[in-house]
Amino acid sequence: CECDHSTGTGIWNRSRSCTNPAPSCFGGDCEGEEINHGTCDEQCCRNVDGGWSDWGRWSKCDCSEKTKTGNRTRSRTCTNPSPSCFGKDCEGDSVHEISCVSHCDGILPDLFSADGHFGLSKNVLILICSLIGY
Repeated sequence: CECDHSTGTGIWNRSRSCTNPAPSCFGGDCEGEEINHGTCDEQCCRNVDGGWSDWGRWSKCDCSEKTKTGNRTRSRTCTNPSPSCFGKDCEGDSVHEISCVSHCDGILPDLFSADGHFGLSKNVLILICSLIGY
């Protein structure tokens, strides 16, 4: 079966020759078709490219006592949908990491935790950081 994974369809071909035995001494040719073909769609699959899930929640800031710096991460998976049948994997990073030095310095304590104790949105946090020069 030869599959076209872009459509999920397939075709099979087979051929035979009139050689067992070959006609001789005024014998007639073999009966029936020399080439036969048909579909075999049930054996083929359609390729599906992978798609990213939504980003997960931000992790808590992982601060270093020594350097007073830290990072937080969030992740996503290539499962919306998962690639299958020779489809492409997702492009890009599965993990996003940013600095949370303001939290580690004690300038904006607890605002950068996974949930933000004060429930501030990302846009509000960006505005606050812009105002104080971070």
